[in-house]
Amino acid sequence: MSQVSAHHRNFLPGTRIEVIRDDFPRGRARVALFDFDGTLSLIREGWPEIMIPMMVEHLARAPHAEPLDVLREKVEEFVMRLNGKQTIYQMIQLADEIRSRGGVPKDPLEYKHDYHERLLRRIAGRTSGLRAGTIDPETLTVPGSEALLEHLAARGLALYL
Repeated sequence: MSQVSAHHRNFLPGTRIEVIRDDFPRGRARVALFDFDGTLSLIREGWPEIMIPMMVEHLARAPHAEPLDVLREKVEEFVMRLNGKQTIYQMIQLADEIRSRGGVPKDPLEYKHDYHERLLRRIAGRTSGLRAGTIDPETLTVPGSEALLEHLAARGLALYL
């Protein structure tokens, strides 16, 4: 019998919220703090497809750059390792990687601005559709997040974004 089939899945009643550890000590939580992008919202979904090629493009110009496939692999590793931190840390790593290949990097903030401009172009249709009311906000929300927020609010938690 596989572990997956032996595992009994436990969901909060009436939701798709799975309880992974029933034995986890629970206290009297009063607040819940959420990061918006990727936690509740899918507006910026697909950001790695913007960031990684942009970084490979910059790294490929360094005097001692590896082949593109090798650069892509290295960039994917550090982008995902630094995921969850502020974007500037990924850009600082990019500058360090360029420097380590004999290049003279720009200020990391310039790379961040370049990335944000590219990302905003990619998501422009989503944001304008939300503003115009032509896109249902639920389609750009992480599945189950609304139920989670309602459940937490019903339990009296103050919710912060």
